[in-house]
Amino acid sequence: MNKIEKHIVDSIEHLTDAMLDFTCRLVAEPSTLENEASALQVMEAELRRLSFEPVRLAIDPVELGKHPGFAPVPWTYAGRYNVIAKREAAADGGHSVIFNGHLDVVSPEPLFLWKTDPFAPVERDGWIYGRGAGDMKSGVAAMTYAVHAVEKAGFGLKAPVTIEAVIEEECGGNGALACVAAGHTAEAVLIPEPIGPKILTAQMGVLWFKISLTG
Repeated sequence: MNKIEKHIVDSIEHLTDAMLDFTCRLVAEPSTLENEASALQVMEAELRRLSFEPVRLAIDPVELGKHPGFAPVPWTYAGRYNVIAKREAAADGGHSVIFNGHLDVVSPEPLFLWKTDPFAPVERDGWIYGRGAGDMKSGVAAMTYAVHAVEKAGFGLKAPVTIEAVIEEECGGNGALACVAAGHTAEAVLIPEPIGPKILTAQMGVLWFKISLTG
């Protein structure tokens, strides 16, 4: 580890408490399908507090429906959106990157299997327990504070970095697709899903199909 890397790591260490607090505030929002607004508002507020300028990206199912990657769904997109923030480069010579994470979570049912309220995060033995803590609100907090830590350490960026907090990853992926369709691209994308201490260069896909039977 060189001096620059150590300085950034030290910056991250100093921001640990703030990062964990942000994670818990995200987990406390019950952002199940069609109920993501409160978590997105927490995300927006935190980005502004960290001197980003977040924007909302609405999902237009009519326009997005023309994209070959669109997944037809039975629910509405009225009032629902992604949150995007971009940090421009301070110099040349780097490679642009997108940090993408979803704020939607699956249902906590059946509730009787939980020892605590799934949306009242608790820390126990070095772990945060709560619906969505691992998948993947901790990842969203980590990617947000990764950019902030570099700036806090006194360094600029050699290429743009875009932070995307999206909806509907748990059931189709139209949130992330809307970002691509709107022109938010980069040379690399990092999605900090909870896969352990390794980097995968692959992504699971989804197949949607209907079966009609007579009888």
